[in-house]
Amino acid sequence: MLLGLKFCGGCSPDYDRGEQVHRLAQELDGVVELVSHEDARAERVLVVMGCKNACADTRSLEGRELLLVHAEAEFDQAIKRLFAIAKGAY
Repeated sequence: MLLGLKFCGGCSPDYDRGEQVHRLAQELDGVVELVSHEDARAERVLVVMGCKNACADTRSLEGRELLLVHAEAEFDQAIKRLFAIAKGAY
């Protein structure tokens, strides 16, 4: 499954966003392939926010399913959900 990836601007992150995305990519290796949020082949986009302000502009992503994460603790749930989607269970 192709998954678009978009980061917020990173003005005041509460956690290491890149580290969590790297962990997600490792745990979903062979199941999910991360691509740019601009890649039209990606039906879903993971939008990684660094804090609860959620300032990333998602207007250009209309029509695609967005999975938003705002905190490090939300990545475990995102991984589970993406795995289920990729396996057709969601």
